[in-house]
Amino acid sequence: MTLKTERDYNGVVMGKIRKTFSDITKTESGNRIIPLNDMAVSLLKQILEYNSRKKIKTDYVASTADGSYVSERNILRTFKSVLGVVGAEDYTIHALRHTFASRLLKAGTEISVVSKLLGHADINTTYSTYIHVLNDQMTDVMSGISKV
Repeated sequence: MTLKTERDYNGVVMGKIRKTFSDITKTESGNRIIPLNDMAVSLLKQILEYNSRKKIKTDYVASTADGSYVSERNILRTFKSVLGVVGAEDYTIHALRHTFASRLLKAGTEISVVSKLLGHADINTTYSTYIHVLNDQMTDVMSGISKV
């Protein structure tokens, strides 16, 4: 994953920050543009500012001090360390993806939108993976209905 920004002729960041993936996705639908909320954009800008202050030239969101690629193993090690510091349960990074999708569905986001955000080639993949969330919603709705 690389961080791409739109820059003007003076190198100033303009417009939106785009997260792009190279040819590492499983399917063509995995190649997508994901809109980011204000918090995510703010955090990415902080990373860019940090890199600028430290004179780190890189296209990666997470990089070494010389701007090179950080291995998946090192990212996982850092993730596990953060979990330990905050006292959270031991999760995988992939669990964040699952939590993201589940929370979107619980908030009422259309399954087709969640499917596109996840990069699923077929909405049935999303449906079959997250059917438990939808079933929980149906149970909650029915529990809230008074006897007729």
